[in-house]
Amino acid sequence: MTLPDFSMLDAVQLPVFVLTKDAHGQIVYAFVNAVGYRDLALQAEDVIGKTAAELFRGSAGTQGYQRHVDIWAAGVPATYQQLASLSYGSAWIETRISPCFDANGTLTHMVGVSRDVTRERALENMQPTHETIVNEIRDYVAMTAHDLRSPMANVRMLADALRDGFVDMGDGKLEMIQMIEDVSDKVLGQISQILSKTLDPALKQVAEQFDFSALCEDILVTLDPGQSHAVRIMPALVEADMRLFHLSLRNLLDNAIKHGGRAKMSLDMSVAPAADGRIQLTVADNGCGFADPSLAFLEKERDVTKNGLGLAAVRKMVRERGGTLFVNSPAGGPGASVTVDLPGKVHVGAACIRVA
Repeated sequence: MTLPDFSMLDAVQLPVFVLTKDAHGQIVYAFVNAVGYRDLALQAEDVIGKTAAELFRGSAGTQGYQRHVDIWAAGVPATYQQLASLSYGSAWIETRISPCFDANGTLTHMVGVSRDVTRERALENMQPTHETIVNEIRDYVAMTAHDLRSPMANVRMLADALRDGFVDMGDGKLEMIQMIEDVSDKVLGQISQILSKTLDPALKQVAEQFDFSALCEDILVTLDPGQSHAVRIMPALVEADMRLFHLSLRNLLDNAIKHGGRAKMSLDMSVAPAADGRIQLTVADNGCGFADPSLAFLEKERDVTKNGLGLAAVRKMVRERGGTLFVNSPAGGPGASVTVDLPGKVHVGAACIRVA
């Protein structure tokens, strides 16, 4: 069988080779272009008529020849990657082999084109490392902001305690208390903004398991340090993006306490499974509720709170991450409930009640 003249392939600036079957039925090299010989650091007499197993020693040669056999048998183009030893060192080579047929439909030879993809593979391997570093930085910022929130909330609480019953003597101490309150309010608001920024929608959300009851109690240490409110928590093991879940829960509780209109309220925190691998987090209270739930996000005093995000900001944050938020006021009764729908799983337990 006479093959075409492949000398024109010497002009191609990638390694190109031609495979055919010899008299013994083995798939051997029939042609290699100039770039191919350069990368192999071999001459024609070292390559032509040899199989990949003979040309490349070890598993690289054995695997390469088996791929040639498989592609010949299938009669369809195929692409594979393989680590090879070349004149300039070891490299990952991606090879595309295309079978060629004569007028009778008989496979006569196969043409292969190779390219070095070592750098591309290195960049692909670096991507998870980059994401890991970004996530670690985000976690550190979030943890630091969270750790700062409790002592700053305590400063705010102490300022309130100082103001209670304080007699202004005109010596500037009342103004100093006001300054402490203003600074702590501003810092607490900035901490909440920092935590919301750590939830970049472009970053992959990582699901992790955590104790819902423990998380609620941890947040209440800051928001209700004096345990003024009666609290009911539904124990559950939750699997979700903890950062988003934590920030949503904290700000829903913050809004309920600040806008409930009662010195002592009943707070109910629950989480329940929903359809399509989602969960619903609900914070309910017996406060003043919403005059019109449909206008809840338009009430300016609820858009931004001193210590956290208002409902409008929470809804925006949740929506950007594939969730929803809706509010409700029970008909004929006081109170309100706010529910956030998020991706996740939940395993529900028995309720836990803390009575003020």
